[in-house]
Amino acid sequence: MSNELLCLKGIGKDFGGRTALDDIHLSLEKGAVTGLVGPNGSGKTTLLHVVNGTLIPDRGSRTWAEPYPKVGFQTDTTVVPVHVTGRTWVNWHQDLEGMGSPDWVNEVVHRLRFAVDLDRPVKTYSKGMRRKLGILLAWVGDPGILLLDEPFEGLDPLDREMLVGLLRDWVSLGRHALVSSHTLGELDSASDRLLYLQAGRIRHVLGEGENPQEVYRRLYA
Repeated sequence: MSNELLCLKGIGKDFGGRTALDDIHLSLEKGAVTGLVGPNGSGKTTLLHVVNGTLIPDRGSRTWAEPYPKVGFQTDTTVVPVHVTGRTWVNWHQDLEGMGSPDWVNEVVHRLRFAVDLDRPVKTYSKGMRRKLGILLAWVGDPGILLLDEPFEGLDPLDREMLVGLLRDWVSLGRHALVSSHTLGELDSASDRLLYLQAGRIRHVLGEGENPQEVYRRLYA
């Protein structure tokens, strides 16, 4: 039985004559974290939206495993009604998704130290709290593929460390996490495979024994 959840072949996406993705080949397999690193505008968020299905590619093909894996997506601009509490919004999503995996949602709340803030109105949230809420919502419904866009931004060092642990534990259950960042940091330690994007293309896949910082400087300096 194949471990592949999704295969992208020759994916291309244009916006108003500008190429955002160009000839992307990518396989997402069970039990792994794939990291996408690159400067702003390199195509990371567009690629996540193509995987999620919120953007349809102009070229190439997407082949999904059967049964079709559910996708959980945390965007860099998660929108939440400010008059509700975080817990109200999470409960609404759990009802919508048929609960999914409440035990795992509770684990995310615990390890990201979010239980108290979850009961506060969203209008009082800091950037880091909003980021935690977006991450938590992505886990609702027990997704087979988890998409996280700049998830470490706004989190303090302990929360970033906890998120790395959550990702490693999550994929050990046979899921896949595709995580983007414009900096290395925790992304390197979380990832089984690290892809460097530039101008909409995968320019480099980190090889064994390579220094991720040196590769970053060579590509983007």
